[in-house]
Amino acid sequence: MRWATSILLATASNINVDHPENPFLYAGFAKKPSVLKEEELLRMVDIEFIRKKHFIEGWSIRKIAKNLGISRQSVRKALASSEIPRYKLTVPRPCPVMDPYKDLIMSWLEADKKAPPKQRHTAKRIHDRLVEEYGFTGGESTVRHFVRKLKDSKTEVYIPLTADW
Repeated sequence: MRWATSILLATASNINVDHPENPFLYAGFAKKPSVLKEEELLRMVDIEFIRKKHFIEGWSIRKIAKNLGISRQSVRKALASSEIPRYKLTVPRPCPVMDPYKDLIMSWLEADKKAPPKQRHTAKRIHDRLVEEYGFTGGESTVRHFVRKLKDSKTEVYIPLTADW
């Protein structure tokens, strides 16, 4: 809430908040616009500041972009999502040790869904079986990580929240 206190100070001291040279204008920004490069991601503080200027104070996209020294595309992206920007892999990382065995492990785990709970494969049992039957050279922790990812991948369920009163 740094920007809120700075805006209040600027308003209380009769400083023109909209003026581009005003230091209080950039209070919410992680860096001053002269230092903020287009390649850098906007931090959550920056996104909140942009959203406040647009939705609460009614600034246009063009005015925000001009006063903050960023492109209009960046302003539109900040207005479109209120989530923290995160890096997403476009292609999954290769795993040379596990790749030949992934389909086999997935088939074992699919067959385990029909088996009684006491007879299902654990990650340790999967590792032992891979070593005995297929000459697997990877570590047990590698198998554990892969099995955990498979078991933790849950499908999202959306329930519409509508009421027929």
